[in-house]
Amino acid sequence: MKDRKEGELERIFRSCADGGAKPDRRVTQQAKSELRGRAKRAVPVAAGADGSAVAAKRAERRTIVILAAAACLLILAVSLFLWALHSGARPGALLFADGATYVSDEGLRQCTHEDEGAESPACLPWVSSEEIVCAREFALRTGAHVQAADTEEADTVLYRVEYRADDVSATVYIEAENIYLLSLGRYKRLPQEQSRGGVAFRTHTENAYTFVYFETQQYKYNLRLETTREEDVDRALARIAESL
Repeated sequence: MKDRKEGELERIFRSCADGGAKPDRRVTQQAKSELRGRAKRAVPVAAGADGSAVAAKRAERRTIVILAAAACLLILAVSLFLWALHSGARPGALLFADGATYVSDEGLRQCTHEDEGAESPACLPWVSSEEIVCAREFALRTGAHVQAADTEEADTVLYRVEYRADDVSATVYIEAENIYLLSLGRYKRLPQEQSRGGVAFRTHTENAYTFVYFETQQYKYNLRLETTREEDVDRALARIAESL
């Protein structure tokens, strides 16, 4: 039946194309009806094709959503871990893929402690040994409770030095390369920026203190000056810039 209808339609259209007589209205109506039927039968195929495209787009969106959710969970997990380190709930150190080691205060152990008269470390060139009030060095703690290892030699990852220069008392925490002490994070976010002698300083004055942050190729310096006088701060920064 289907082949006969298709043959009839083909004959009618070919006759018209060859200049033949116009077919009877009833025949043309029948042809139109048959063409509409074909169109309706073709719709599911087209819908199926479109549906496949829509399904592919939906699958792609689902993949993006899943990856975004996984990234958010990873960020949340890392943030919670860093918070735990910072709060002391989880003492230790966390090594990141970029090579930086994030350390809580509990993740450090003191390996030296020298009072006035201690030699100024090489990483503190603007301070003479006579100006040192107290100097301490810290290494990474290798366990939750280290005793015997406290006396063993280890790489110094943090210096804490108190000194007095130009009648201004100061305390500086010096982080070794790739070491990030979480409790010193606020220094890295100090709002004011200025440059002296090629050294980029970040500063902020609060209460009776001026906080200063700057870096060299090997160290990060977190400095607290016990003054808010502009001339004292300028003198201290100039002295640092000249020594580096």
